[in-house]
Amino acid sequence: MPRSLPDRPAAVFLDAGNTLIYPDPPVGLVYSEHAAAHGLRLPPEEMERSFRRCWRELVQRTHASPEDYLQPPDPDGRKWWRRLVDMMLREVGEVRDPNALFEELYSFYGTGEAWGIFPDVKPALARLSQRDLHVGLISNWDSRLETVLADLHLKDSFRSLTISSYVGYMKPDSRIFRAALESAGGPAPADCLHVGDSLTEDVEGARSAGVFPVLLDRKGKAQAGCPTIRSLAELPDLLG
Repeated sequence: MPRSLPDRPAAVFLDAGNTLIYPDPPVGLVYSEHAAAHGLRLPPEEMERSFRRCWRELVQRTHASPEDYLQPPDPDGRKWWRRLVDMMLREVGEVRDPNALFEELYSFYGTGEAWGIFPDVKPALARLSQRDLHVGLISNWDSRLETVLADLHLKDSFRSLTISSYVGYMKPDSRIFRAALESAGGPAPADCLHVGDSLTEDVEGARSAGVFPVLLDRKGKAQAGCPTIRSLAELPDLLG
């Protein structure tokens, strides 16, 4: 990893989930309401806990064995998300029609209706657009992210979108960062920054690829050993 911030960055990459956007309404509420329509009634907080447990487990499996979960590349992410929903149902209970439930959830999260934008995002992207650099996105997501970003009027802020379900590798794997560098025209990794909220996926992942990491820590609780910002509003000034 480069030891100091590039004087004139060639590219800045940003994470998506919990950096630009967040689930709104909360995941537990959405899953609870949809499951209730199929005969399974659980409070949102229980659904939220199950989702988080199953999410962590499946992400860990995917990191450990990407060839089993992301290869060949699964652009729309349907297989990965069906695994997650099935894991949850085995944990929380049965529904009358699991196929219909999955399709409803999959469709809902493929639209801007399911997501909120942090208030610092659009002003920061507007300021970055005035600079002579490549602004890209690197995300552990699937093809639905493109529609979500378009619905939220964010997609045109990025010159490249590097998405794990297309590449076949998830952050922190260095190969997704290398794919992003290629999409940006091949700048030197040390001349590029990556900004995200995860110490593992964003900070350690960027370091593994030789890209300079910047941690977005909205709560101010992390120790990252790299530049840390509380808001994306600080990013343009960090760049000088």
